[in-house]
Amino acid sequence: MGIQACERCGERFDVQEINGDQPHKPERESINCPHCGHKTWSRSTGYFQTTKLPSGKRKS
Repeated sequence: MGIQACERCGERFDVQEINGDQPHKPERESINCPHCGHKTWSRSTGYFQTTKLPSGKRKS
């Protein structure tokens, strides 16, 4: 699925669909922000794995 931004915290993260080619009807699966835990949903025959990307915020 690629890079997404969280609706709640705005941080970016990578989303990969795992085993999305299974021969059964797609079901609603959660996509959890690895930064704040906010949950969204998408349909898949597999599941979604998320990975943090470096924060865009820089320390002064």
